[in-house]
Amino acid sequence: MPTGRMEMRVQSVFVAAAITLAAASIAVADSGTAALLLKTSLVVHAGKGYGAPENTLPAFKAAVAAGFGFECDIQMSADHQIFAAHNPTASVYGGRDAPFKEMQWAEISQIRFGGQPLPRFEDILAIMRDGCKSFVEVKESAGTEIVPYIKAAVENQSVATPANMLFISFDREICRALRQALPTFEVLWVVFAHKDLERPDDQKGPAYTADEVIALLKDADLTGVDMSGDMAVVTEEFVRKVKSAGFKFGVWTVDDTKAARIFLERGVDAVTTNRSKEIAEELKDWKWPKGAL
Repeated sequence: MPTGRMEMRVQSVFVAAAITLAAASIAVADSGTAALLLKTSLVVHAGKGYGAPENTLPAFKAAVAAGFGFECDIQMSADHQIFAAHNPTASVYGGRDAPFKEMQWAEISQIRFGGQPLPRFEDILAIMRDGCKSFVEVKESAGTEIVPYIKAAVENQSVATPANMLFISFDREICRALRQALPTFEVLWVVFAHKDLERPDDQKGPAYTADEVIALLKDADLTGVDMSGDMAVVTEEFVRKVKSAGFKFGVWTVDDTKAARIFLERGVDAVTTNRSKEIAEELKDWKWPKGAL
C-alpha cells in the first residue's frame, strides 16, 4: 500500500476513535446531568428514608449528604423559639399533652424523639446546600405570628438562601405574610387537589381547577403551588396552564416510581417523596424531559 494511502487510513482510524470517544463522553455527561436534575427535583419528605427519625437533624443531614433537598415542618414555642415538629402538640414526641405554642423552649428542648432532640430552626438553616432546594413548611398551628421570627432567623445567617430554600404552608395567610416579610424567597401554597379535603370532614369533593389555583396564587402574591399528587387532577394540561401563568408547581407525597416519572413528564418542578433514593436509582437511566425548581 502506498505511503500516502496508509497515512490517510491511519488518520481515519484515529478520527473514528475520537468521534466514538466523544460520543461516549457526551452520553456519560448527559446521564450525569439527568441524574443531577432528577435529584434536584426530588424532595425528601421530613428527611424520611435515611434511618433517622423524621424531622430530626440527622435525617435532614443524611438527605443533604445523599444530594437531595428535604422538607421540614416548623412550629414555635411560647417564647418564640422555632423548631422542627410535624404535630402541634408535644405528646406525640414524648412530652406532655400540651400545644407547643403554650410551652417554653426550656421544656421543649428536653424532649427526645427517637433519641433525638427537636432541632432548632437555626440549626436547620445551617445545613442548607446549593444544588438542591429544601422546603420549609410553616404549620398552620404556628399562625402568622411566627413570620417575624422566621424573618429574623433567616436574616441572621447566610447559608440558607433563595437558591437552596423555599417556604410552603397550607395556610394561605401564612404564605402571604412570608412573601411580604421575605420577598426574595419563593413561597408555595400547599393544597389538596380536591377542595373539600381542605375541610375537617375529609370528604372528597370537587377538584380545584387550574384557573382557581392561579387566581388564589395571584391574590396572595405567591410563587407557586404544591399540590397533592392526584393523577386525575394534576394532568399535563393543568400543570402547563399553571406554569404558563408564571408559577412553580410541586406535588406531594409521591412514593410510587411510575407516578413520580409521570408527574415529572407532565412538567412538575418538584416531587416530595418518602422514597427519594429508590426513585432516583430506579429512574437513573430515564431521559430527563424538564427543568427543576
